Amino acid sequence: MATRMLTRSIYTTGMCLSRAVSRKAIQPAAARSFGTFAQLSRKLGGKVAPLEGEHKGKYTVAIIGGGSAGVSVAAQLLRTLPKAQRDIAIIEPADTHYYQPGWTMVGGLGLPAEGTAQPMSSVIPPGVTWLQSKCTSFEPDLNVVMLSDGRSVHYDILVVAAGMQTDFGAVKGLHETLGKNGVSSIYSYDHAPAAWKDITNLQEGIAIFTNPSTPIKCGGAPMKIMFLAESYWRSQGDEAKIDVAYQSGGSACFGVKSYSDALERIMDERKISRALGEDLVEVDGPARKAVFRTFSGDLVEKRFDMMHVAPPMSAPDFIKHSPIASASGYVSVDASTGQHLEYPNIFSLGDCSSMPTSKTYSAISSQAPVVVRNIAAVLSRQAQGVAYDGYTACPILVGDSKLILAEFNGYTKEPSSFLAPFMDPRSPSSLFYLMKRYIFPLAYWNFTPIGRWFGKSTFFEPSLKLGQQLRLPTWQASPNVDQLFDNESSTYTYLLTCPETGSAVVIDPVLGHEDQILSIVRERNLNLEYSLETHVHADHVTAASKLQESVPNMKSVVSAASNAAAHLLVQNEDEIKFGTRSLKVLATPGHTSGCVTYVLQDGSDVQAAFTGDALLIGGCGRTDFQEGSAEKLYDSVHRQVFSLPAETKIYPGHDYKGRRVSSVRVEKQTNSRLTKPKSDFITVMANLNLPKPRLMEQAVPANLQGGVLA
Repeated sequence: MATRMLTRSIYTTGMCLSRAVSRKAIQPAAARSFGTFAQLSRKLGGKVAPLEGEHKGKYTVAIIGGGSAGVSVAAQLLRTLPKAQRDIAIIEPADTHYYQPGWTMVGGLGLPAEGTAQPMSSVIPPGVTWLQSKCTSFEPDLNVVMLSDGRSVHYDILVVAAGMQTDFGAVKGLHETLGKNGVSSIYSYDHAPAAWKDITNLQEGIAIFTNPSTPIKCGGAPMKIMFLAESYWRSQGDEAKIDVAYQSGGSACFGVKSYSDALERIMDERKISRALGEDLVEVDGPARKAVFRTFSGDLVEKRFDMMHVAPPMSAPDFIKHSPIASASGYVSVDASTGQHLEYPNIFSLGDCSSMPTSKTYSAISSQAPVVVRNIAAVLSRQAQGVAYDGYTACPILVGDSKLILAEFNGYTKEPSSFLAPFMDPRSPSSLFYLMKRYIFPLAYWNFTPIGRWFGKSTFFEPSLKLGQQLRLPTWQASPNVDQLFDNESSTYTYLLTCPETGSAVVIDPVLGHEDQILSIVRERNLNLEYSLETHVHADHVTAASKLQESVPNMKSVVSAASNAAAHLLVQNEDEIKFGTRSLKVLATPGHTSGCVTYVLQDGSDVQAAFTGDALLIGGCGRTDFQEGSAEKLYDSVHRQVFSLPAETKIYPGHDYKGRRVSSVRVEKQTNSRLTKPKSDFITVMANLNLPKPRLMEQAVPANLQGGVLA
């Protein structure tokens, strides 16, 4: 009842406003802008500067994209997640954030384009880390993305909200003529003003408005600009001298039949011709000719005096060629939850996701709270999530200061109007025009950045349907590699298992964690054959001797070059077999004189490298004690580790930023130390000036004796 009363109140107020504001008060839109709203937003919100240089490396949530979807999710996560989990980064290369729905009014009403842009620093929510770089590739098995500036970002949860790319180059000749020869497009901040110029300059001739067969941002926009242009020409008395033509590569004017029928009636009333199933493939600007390909493959040439082009669009290239993409190139997600179908800690929404609905901001504003709540559920280990119901809206400007607000279920293509009890949603309305012209920009700039805009629910957080099942990540290194962590020394211990035989080995066990290791061994009925050290540790004491008290047949292993005590002293190229698997020893001195890397092999298949302190994620161990050598370390890593297959997983001895695993490919591209020239690396290592490890005086002597405390 309260919702209905609120709706009725909004409707009544809006109708009063629409009567009070005459067409003359709205039509000369060139004198108006979005500036008031933008100014208010800057006063209400703080600013976020991009993070330069080194960053923390790992985040609870990493978001690719600083557009409407990315900002909505980031802002809502800040309000939803517990304080300890509000560790969020947005990866976005652009300096400027655009209100893209406003470009229709720039091109069709003459609004200044500047009003559709704000500095990205004013839109990204304070409390979020901004990494101003492009994402270049994904390593979803490693929970890492790589950036164009050489940095890598590790995450617990990844949100992909990178929007779509406009493929102007897919139409032959379009790049060369865009912005001149009467050819324009509102799908670009730089070129949208040219559409208004072309509209106002045209007094007679043929005006063509195209729509591609591909999915596009806001499928109604090609018709919006057409209707606004026709309305302007009619207001100038030129409609009889201008032939308006709608050329669409699709099979219908709009994807929802009831709205499509209404729009076709308007076209018929205004004598706008239409051709369906014809895709623009070539433009000759100087000759004012356009070539279209029909469904049957025939080419049709048409002359124009003015042409507005909606270009083909697709998922960004770095997504469509990645392991997280579906066959169509979009991020492959569950249509209800936004969760990736293969990688449960990846989510996607908006234009780059595979959700089969129209790609509009209204859809994003309904998807964002769903994705946010499902991320919170995954982080808290809850299997039950919430569902996106497919709600989508497309405000279609039809000229004469009126608009059809096409609301529908993007999955079923059924109309779904919240004002249906009060008015026919298919009828052009001045109320909806006022909402599009004034209310929506205000909400976008001032409520989206603070996580308080939810589309059809406005600034009231929506009640979402429960009961959807989420796929929870295992958070395990791999099926046969358990990764344990010692908080005091930030040391990783690895328990490796041969699934066929039950044989197992442990690498770098930390004293105090032996009960945890033995508990896993007993629970799985494993045969623990070896305890291996990557080197003589200076920051913790090995648990090898303690483990042997409970597993007498277990043998301790260390490098012969370390001069330490163990049952088995190994050298470069030695192999340690356990079940059907084996560990190949690679000598990797430099951190200490006796460092080795253990390479896990299943037959001849190289799977992983356990690098100890020789190679860390994004760095390496120090070289200033225990016969360390920066020169030897550089050579060891490059000759031994970096020569392994690129997909080989890297499991380090330590990490201080919560990162679990990397790969040879990632480290060769992004390691901030070992990607430097050798001379620069040596200089960096000589100037670290680190304090000695706190337990060094106790740990080194004990570890030289196999972990036996004096």
